[in-house]
Amino acid sequence: MAFETTSTKSLVVLFGILAAGAALFMALVVFPGSNLIRETVTAEGTILNSSNGQCVVETPDEIPKTVKDCDMPEGSKVTVKFQKGMYEATIVSQP
Repeated sequence: MAFETTSTKSLVVLFGILAAGAALFMALVVFPGSNLIRETVTAEGTILNSSNGQCVVETPDEIPKTVKDCDMPEGSKVTVKFQKGMYEATIVSQP
């Protein structure tokens, strides 16, 4: 065979390179890079609950958003910024 004259060290390096390449390929196929970077969304919402320095804001995507360091009263209209599909947000402005 062709590998009879190849050293064991060279075969280990070749196997390592092939394994790393296969792992990288599988990582990109299973977890596409586009899922790692989410779109930032800015939307208006209403504060549903405010307690202990946190507020829960209702947004158009129907996922309640948690805002830390919030002392606004319930029913207040706010503009929040959040990652698409996530539940944490920050208040951008108060109309």
